[in-house]
Amino acid sequence: MTWFSNDLTVRTGAPPAIFSPSAYAFPRQKTQHILYQGFGAGAGDGHVHELWWDGHWHHNDLTSQSDAPPISGEPCGYVYEDQPGGWTQHAIYQGLTPGVGPDGRVQEIWWGDGKNHHQLTSGQPPLVDRPFGYSFEVGQHIVYRANNTLRFLDMEEDFGWLNSDLTPYLAGTHPSLPPTAYGFTSQRTHHLLYTGSDEHVHELWKGPSGGFHHNDLTASSKSSARAAGVPVGFANDPGNRQVVSYVATDGHLHQLTWDGSWHEQDLTSTVGGVAPSSGAVPTGYLYPSEGTLHVNYVGVDDHIHEYWQDGTGWHPNDLTTATGVLASRSNPAAYVMPDNTQHVVFVDDNRHVMELYWLP
Repeated sequence: MTWFSNDLTVRTGAPPAIFSPSAYAFPRQKTQHILYQGFGAGAGDGHVHELWWDGHWHHNDLTSQSDAPPISGEPCGYVYEDQPGGWTQHAIYQGLTPGVGPDGRVQEIWWGDGKNHHQLTSGQPPLVDRPFGYSFEVGQHIVYRANNTLRFLDMEEDFGWLNSDLTPYLAGTHPSLPPTAYGFTSQRTHHLLYTGSDEHVHELWKGPSGGFHHNDLTASSKSSARAAGVPVGFANDPGNRQVVSYVATDGHLHQLTWDGSWHEQDLTSTVGGVAPSSGAVPTGYLYPSEGTLHVNYVGVDDHIHEYWQDGTGWHPNDLTTATGVLASRSNPAAYVMPDNTQHVVFVDDNRHVMELYWLP
């Protein structure tokens, strides 16, 4: 019942990383997957790399295998297990035009038996930063920021990808940072999160009946904290609870929780621990076997920290100190495997992809 570390760059011989990784578990196959852009010659190498585990760690260059366009920035990965007749895995990213810059398009590398590439948008209106993809309710979904609005890509098995303009739902605000999203299984609802131009945390949510609804979570929770970072959320199923974490202008990590209504808590002030770095984007997950909640982030000390909650409340934990690894130069990603192991991955000061894992 302790944390261990694993240097996946050394273990696999894969290229080092330039930006934050994306990671996910594939429960049906009992595999782990980490996606990142490589680093070479003083800059990003433009390739989406995959580290994956099936009892041993392996490396794939997904860009080379799929003949896909180069990547600008960070990828976002997810598995789609509900596809009729099979499953697919997906890496979503903004493309790069060599010698020009970001191409403003949502690009997709996807694979089942073989690697494939699709360009999902034309570039008008242009994608301005990282798209966020996820699987929920027997479908695939991507939300991204284009100009001063949000766009939503929804995969319909009979019609392909449908692109929706969410401007009518934004209630007079516009997103100032990249959006994120999650699904709430017990409620059958989608939740798209963004920091607005008013420094509030907002959500657009959609239920089984369809159609998006706007909610100002800062106002709903009666919070006075102003958002400075990207909000990230997850649902505690079947606990009928939602958790949204973000960095505020006061330099603290704040949390919005829903248990029938929204509440706000300043974790840095009320729980203690190290404050988040100015560019911290937290990640979080439910640990089902013990019913604990976990939020991971990079601190001002460049350590990977977590807040975890059990029946007695929230507790701080310095995972870098616990494992003796180098400082982090990226935000973390995290997931739980079916064998009840917890995993947190990040890029360390040597640009190595590191895995911290907890054994029950």
